Amino acid sequence: MILRLIDSVNMKQHVYPFVKWAGGKSQLLNKLEKHIPINFNNYFEPFMGGGSFFYHLVKVRDNISFTSFLSDSNCELINAYDVVRYNIEKLIESLKRHEDLYYNNPKDYYYDLRSTTCEDNIEKASRFITLNKTCFNGLYRVNRNGRKT
Repeated sequence: MILRLIDSVNMKQHVYPFVKWAGGKSQLLNKLEKHIPINFNNYFEPFMGGGSFFYHLVKVRDNISFTSFLSDSNCELINAYDVVRYNIEKLIESLKRHEDLYYNNPKDYYYDLRSTTCEDNIEKASRFITLNKTCFNGLYRVNRNGRKT
């Protein structure tokens, strides 16, 4: 699934991943950056994940305008990016509700939330982010059928 095009000129300088992602590139940023040309017009990211490399490029190349094509096969992840971009206020409200409920009984709430599904994109993104932030080591996995393991 492809995230809408993002023009890096409109991004703020201090942006960071909002989810932790298995296979993240945050430990490799300086090594990876050495392979990126000084000037470029388009950036294609086939494995967005937490987006650490993209956000790094936006931060360190703040004087260069480039168009980004960001994608990942995880539909819930792409939905979360869309919701962050277009409905951040409603997402924050939903995340606050999850936070309050989580702290009442963390283990039970985590497993209950993990077993639920939702149709609303804002709630889906809120659930996704909450699970990412509350699971063991910041990583939770889904199987080929999209079921949490």
